[in-house]
Amino acid sequence: MINKGIRVKARYENKVLKPLEGLDLKEGEDVEIILRPHRSDLEEKVRELDEYLSTNTPKPFVSELERGYKWFTEEYSLRKLGLKE
Repeated sequence: MINKGIRVKARYENKVLKPLEGLDLKEGEDVEIILRPHRSDLEEKVRELDEYLSTNTPKPFVSELERGYKWFTEEYSLRKLGLKE
């Protein structure tokens, strides 16, 4: 069985990295740690950037986007799911 690993949030305090939840590890087990800052405000930053670019970029460089959808239009998604012809 291949273990794909787990994702756990942690807090760095007093020079110690502390997991915010329990870990299912055996005593002495070696692990690999990849550190990335937690960015809960990323969606807000993307929205702010989109708004800024749509109002401050010269019009020839801005294409009209369909608002409310991250990747595909609603019509395209419904067709792919077979819910619309």
